[in-house]
Amino acid sequence: MGIDPGTSYARVEVWNNNKLELIPIDQANNNVPFYVAFAGSRRLVGEAAKRQAVNNVTNTVFDFKCIIGRRFDGDVRSDMIFWPFKAVGDKTSPPCIEVAYNDETRQFAPKDISDMFLSKLRKATENFLEVSVSGVVISIPSYFNDLQRQTTKDAGAIAGLNDGIVEVKGMANDTQLGGQDFDNLLVATFISKSCISILVYEGDRSNVARNNLLCNVEISGISSASRAVPQMDVVFDTEANGILNVYAVKKYPGHNNNLVASVAKGRLSKEEINRVAKKDAADYPSEENRTEECFFFRGGLINKTLSLFLFLACPTM
Repeated sequence: MGIDPGTSYARVEVWNNNKLELIPIDQANNNVPFYVAFAGSRRLVGEAAKRQAVNNVTNTVFDFKCIIGRRFDGDVRSDMIFWPFKAVGDKTSPPCIEVAYNDETRQFAPKDISDMFLSKLRKATENFLEVSVSGVVISIPSYFNDLQRQTTKDAGAIAGLNDGIVEVKGMANDTQLGGQDFDNLLVATFISKSCISILVYEGDRSNVARNNLLCNVEISGISSASRAVPQMDVVFDTEANGILNVYAVKKYPGHNNNLVASVAKGRLSKEEINRVAKKDAADYPSEENRTEECFFFRGGLINKTLSLFLFLACPTM
């Protein structure tokens, strides 16, 4: 029995009848999600655990391969922002995962969670082959340290597997570079933007390109926050002499900076605005309607796509 544990999924293979066979673990699925969940008195592993994660976020554990055999250090703490479950510990000991199980609060070491996962793979393999399995080869990254290697072996032993370890080459010695990590980076990119540009136009066309660009106000130094969380107020003020002032006020603790952009040049006169408005209304009525419909459907598609992505990548968001 060979187990290839990726960051987010695992696969099980056996050499049978002079050929390599992939073992279907969950509902004929060869790829098993690295999930273990605790629901009341039940313990779920793999696909079943992942499917119920959105309704049981604090008791659904994933990503535990990345923390097995590691101390409760800075890297582990930085990963915690992506975990809905609770990890506890100190700098001198491995972290423990705290969940509610059998009507009480329980703490499990990562190797105990791995044991539950490996036991599931072993039982599924035995059911598929209709024989008892005790020997296993577990592939691990070459950059695993001695403690991570030994902890992986311990988890296999607890699961009743007498295992050896085969090292695989790593391109970059980074324990935080895998499928789930790419998801986390994408989530952070979508929610952690620190600089924005405010383009100020004048005109009444629904197609922005047909309006007159007055200025580009850039705001920097914005703290990371979830999408749609207000960070600032933008105020437009026109003076009697026709000068437009744009105020951007940062609205988070410790900051109260005002950025003012005065726009006197490049503005259209009142006569020019009226002339352009009348001409465009006559020349582009159908285009205006098409543009509004396009913006409406595009905005809906973006919102639904982003919501689905965030749900799949980080169920708590």
